[in-house]
Amino acid sequence: SPIDFATVAERKKAIIEQECHGLVELVAPRHDFSHVGGMERVKHDLLKVSDAVKKGHRHRVPMGMIFVGPMGTGKTFVAEAFAAESGLTCLKFKNFREKWVGSTESNLEKILDLVDALGYVLLILDEADRSLSGSEGDSGTSSRVIARLKEFMSDTSHRGKVVILMMTNRPDKLDTDLKRPGRF
Repeated sequence: SPIDFATVAERKKAIIEQECHGLVELVAPRHDFSHVGGMERVKHDLLKVSDAVKKGHRHRVPMGMIFVGPMGTGKTFVAEAFAAESGLTCLKFKNFREKWVGSTESNLEKILDLVDALGYVLLILDEADRSLSGSEGDSGTSSRVIARLKEFMSDTSHRGKVVILMMTNRPDKLDTDLKRPGRF
C-alpha cells in the first residue's frame, strides 16, 4: 500500500519517543498564529524569529526564550503556534528526573543527543521552575542538570537550529545564569 505523509509522521513520532524512552513528546502543532487571539506584540516578535529561522538568518534567532505568566494564559498554545509558524520540530520535555543517582543526567543527555541529531528543533520545557529545581537533598543533581543545559545553550553551533523555550509562572525560581541575556 502507498505510504502517505500521515503514516510517515506517525512513525517518526513513535521512533523519536521510543528512542528517548518516553522522556520527550513530539508535538505536531494543529494551529498557528491565525488561531491566537490578541497578543499582537508577542505574535509580531515571534514572527520575526520565525522568519529568521525560515530564511536561515541564524544570528537573528535567540538561543532560548522564556514565556512567563500565570497558569491558563495560553503559554503552551502560543508556543505550539510558534512551532507551526517557524517549521521547527516541536519536542516537549516530559518528566526526565529520576530517583537514582546519575539517571536524571543520563536522561538529559539522551534528550540533548536527540535534539542534536534532529537539527531544527523547538525544545519546550513547561513549568521550568519545577522541572529544573530539585529538592534540598538531591545530591547536586539540579545543579548538574542546569550546568549541562547552560553548556548546551552556550554552544553557538545550535544558534538558529535549536530554540529552547521555557515556560514558567515563577521566573524568580529559575537559575540566575539561565535568565541572562544571550541564553534567554
